[in-house]
Amino acid sequence: MESSESIENHLTSPVSKRTRAVSSSQSSFKMSQTTINNAIEPPMFIVVVGAERAEMKIHSHLLAGASRALGALVNGTMREAHERKTEWIDVNEETFNRFRQFLYDADYNMPTFADQRTPDDRGNETTPKATSTAVNQYEGRNWPSISWMEIPALDQYRWDSNARADYAWFPHESHQYRDWNDFLVQQLQLYMLADMYDVQPLCGLVLLRTSEFLNHLKLQENNIEAIVNFIDLVYKNTMPTSGDRVDAMRQLASQYAALAVPQLRRSKYFLELLGLQEAFAADFWGVGDR
Repeated sequence: MESSESIENHLTSPVSKRTRAVSSSQSSFKMSQTTINNAIEPPMFIVVVGAERAEMKIHSHLLAGASRALGALVNGTMREAHERKTEWIDVNEETFNRFRQFLYDADYNMPTFADQRTPDDRGNETTPKATSTAVNQYEGRNWPSISWMEIPALDQYRWDSNARADYAWFPHESHQYRDWNDFLVQQLQLYMLADMYDVQPLCGLVLLRTSEFLNHLKLQENNIEAIVNFIDLVYKNTMPTSGDRVDAMRQLASQYAALAVPQLRRSKYFLELLGLQEAFAADFWGVGDR
C-alpha cells in the first residue's frame, strides 16, 4: 500500500504543475504587456530649465516636429539625442510651460490682470523740456496712423475683431506699471525661445498678441516707461538686421513707437532710448521717412 505521503504527493502534483504553469503564463503576459505599452507610448524628452534646473518632460515627436532645429536636437547625432535630455538654463519654467503648451494645443495661456487696481503711484514724470531741435526732428515725416501695422508675420494670425473684448489680458487704465512691464517681458521671452529654434507659428502668435496688446494700450505716465523698457529689451535680445532679414519683433517695436509719436516724443525715457539705442533709432526714424 502506498504511504499517505506518496498519495498526497501524487494527488497534489498535477495541481502544483498547473499552478506553476498559470503563474508562468501570467508572468509572460505581464512582460508582454509591458513591452506593448512601451511600444505604444511615445518616448519622452527632458528639458532642464531655469536656475533651479527643473526637469520638464515633453513627448519627443512633438518637440522634434516643431522645427528642423528641434528635430536635429531630438533625433540627431549629438549627446542630447542619445540621452533624450537637453538643458535650457536661460529659459525660465513659466516660459517653457507656454512653449510646451503651444506644441500640444497650438495656443498658450495668457496672464490676466486683476480688475480695478489702483494705478501705481510713480509720481509725475519729470520730463525734460524738449528743445526746438528735438521737436523739429519729428516734423515733416510721414508718421503712420494708429490703424497701420505692417508686420508680414501677423497675416496668418489675424483675429476676429468681435472676439477681442473677451480677452482678460487686454490692458486697462487701472493696471499698474508692473503689469505692463511683466506682460511684455513674458511675451518677449517666449518669442526669443521660439525664434531661437525657428518655431515660426509660435513667433507669429506671440507677435500678434503683443501687437493686439499694444494697440489697446492707452499710453500715459504710468506705462510709458514700461513701453520704453520693452523696446530696449527687444533690441538687446533679438537678431540685428542682416541683408534682407529683419527681425519681426524689432519691426513691431519700431512701428509701434512711430504710431505713438504724439505720446512718446516728450518722454524723457524715450528720448534717452533714442540716444542710447542706435539700432532702434535708425529703425524708428526710418519708419517716419517712408
